[in-house]
Amino acid sequence: MIRKFDIAFYVAAFAIAIATVAGAAPTPEPAPMGALPADLVRSIIETWTQEQIDAESQNGDGNTRYEVAARWQGDILLDVPGHVDFEVKRMSSRPFRGPTVVRVELYVDGQLDRSMAVTVDCRFYREVVVTTRSMRRGNLLESDALMVEERDITRLKHGWFDSLDELLDLQSARPIGVGQTVSHRHVQPVPVVHRGDDISMAVTTGTMSLLATGIALQDGGIGERIRVRNIESGKVVFGEILDAGTIRITGS
Repeated sequence: MIRKFDIAFYVAAFAIAIATVAGAAPTPEPAPMGALPADLVRSIIETWTQEQIDAESQNGDGNTRYEVAARWQGDILLDVPGHVDFEVKRMSSRPFRGPTVVRVELYVDGQLDRSMAVTVDCRFYREVVVTTRSMRRGNLLESDALMVEERDITRLKHGWFDSLDELLDLQSARPIGVGQTVSHRHVQPVPVVHRGDDISMAVTTGTMSLLATGIALQDGGIGERIRVRNIESGKVVFGEILDAGTIRITGS
């Protein structure tokens, strides 16, 4: 995407904008004629980046907000005033998340004047479930130990939970510190099957289905896969827990 500016016109407008805030705060020195103020350069890069993020987020749920800040300081001095075009480009196919480097090309009267690599900080925020007290492994994830608040999710690698209802029938899989965002790796289903329990094995092989009796060799919650021994054959297989007394075994 290209942003076009006429230097003489912009500098005049920039001077007027500075005058409107005079007295409210110390007024910065206006950029000299033939210069592009740092604020303008940052605005161009940040606006372009926001457009890219919006395009990438079209399939999102709309509950995540973001902040963009270009790491750029100093005015750009031009050898001669002229009609200026900016073109901002991706430098990789990586999504805009955290520090991201973009390529900024500056053209004067249609000629490439310079090319610059600029880092843009892209931070994402969302309301997620966090702990209000520390939790040990195996603790139930009860509502009095949790709350929902906005957090920076930019660097979260293992997901998050949007509501307390998503944590029903789950327990902590590892210690969780107070004030920590609860991620998918922090939780596991509450065990409904325990090692040594007698289990009904719903076995499906091709077009045939049958029931067998087995013994659970591991603890597990609904939806988890555990090892179970067929009492009749002695064979150990993996199966998915359907409920407290049934495991589904799928054969080839």
